[in-house]
Amino acid sequence: ITSLVTLQLLTLVGHDDQLDGPKYKCTVSLDFIRAIARTVNFDIIKYLYDFL
Repeated sequence: ITSLVTLQLLTLVGHDDQLDGPKYKCTVSLDFIRAIARTVNFDIIKYLYDFL
């Protein structure tokens, strides 16, 4: 997760001292995610709740 934050692919949206753990937001587009998934032959859409 630290690497993804450093690359600005994820952003911390909550406080890291929250009792239930830090919250992160994805900062890249669905097209970007799909392109990366295609390079490793991974069907990402079937794992994304919003697109089932």
